[in-house]
Amino acid sequence: MILFPIIYLFFSSFISQGKYISFRYTIFFTVFILLALILSKFDNWHNTFINSIMFISYIFVIVTIFAYFFNDIYIKIFFNLFSNESKIVMKRFMRNGAQVGLTNQTANNGFLISIGLSLLLAKIGKQKGKIFFYLSILLYILALLMTLKRSFIIANIIAFLFVYYIEYKFSGKKIKKMFLFIFGISLLIIILLIIQSFFPIINVMLERFTLSSNLNNFSSGRFSIYSSAIQLFKENPVFGTGINTGAFILDNRLGGWKIQQVHNVYIQLLMELGLIGTFIFLFVMILVFLKSYKILKKYYFVEKEIVYKLKVSIYVQTFWLIYCFFGNPFTTYTFLVTYFLFSAIPMYYIYRFNEEIINV
Repeated sequence: MILFPIIYLFFSSFISQGKYISFRYTIFFTVFILLALILSKFDNWHNTFINSIMFISYIFVIVTIFAYFFNDIYIKIFFNLFSNESKIVMKRFMRNGAQVGLTNQTANNGFLISIGLSLLLAKIGKQKGKIFFYLSILLYILALLMTLKRSFIIANIIAFLFVYYIEYKFSGKKIKKMFLFIFGISLLIIILLIIQSFFPIINVMLERFTLSSNLNNFSSGRFSIYSSAIQLFKENPVFGTGINTGAFILDNRLGGWKIQQVHNVYIQLLMELGLIGTFIFLFVMILVFLKSYKILKKYYFVEKEIVYKLKVSIYVQTFWLIYCFFGNPFTTYTFLVTYFLFSAIPMYYIYRFNEEIINV
């Protein structure tokens, strides 16, 4: 199954309109997916990986909130870590009220905060009377709001609701518990509304969700990019323009906008890989997701620690697949390898489950 996307990427690189860019991406993709394949045979890295992500994301949350309240001190302490080009980008984001934390992009900051948030939210219902735990969730949400990334907020909400839909479905809990869950979400919204006068960033985020009269402005220019990408797909519908070529082709097509990517993975796949490549990659991603869902169901009443790790994996996969509608996680290396590593976790338990059946 893994060979199909790798082979197709090398083929896409060979016929690409930007061969160096395509081959470079293909090498990274191949290394990442082979790494995930190797790790899927072991489980001794799971806890270290999850704990490391949790620790690093806490640091990002603290720095993000610190930067919001102590902007000048943040610039003096952390700006020396970045290049002059990155500093220009960071200042532009910060002038608009968006926090980049320890990265040079709000997307990178929001992504890691979201992954850490997934590790916390997957434990809700299993933690009783732990003030620090629920305070941490609130701080993560606040830090995520400070990035002004609407797409991450939407993706987290959908991932959270899906994971807890699974929780209720597998456990057979009564609908009464669902009302308590809805009450908890409503209470969180009320708290955010109460504290919004103390944190203007919440008002800024709410304004970003308001649909403006100009849809292209509302989408931050994405609709123009989508339109051009779809046109390029129509020109190369079978094999596409070549993997990871979207940025420089669209840049030329739209007159030097310095576009980073298409900002929609599914449209980008159609444009760069054509119908054949898009089908291959969607098939593999959906298959991994469905297998993760099924193995969680099989282990649900067996081991709590395994259930937690599988819930986190499904949360991250759901979050990643939803964010694909708004961002570029498929061609951003840190996002891609994170997806592969979390996907490797359920693959191990599928392997282990099959081995247990054979041994019995």
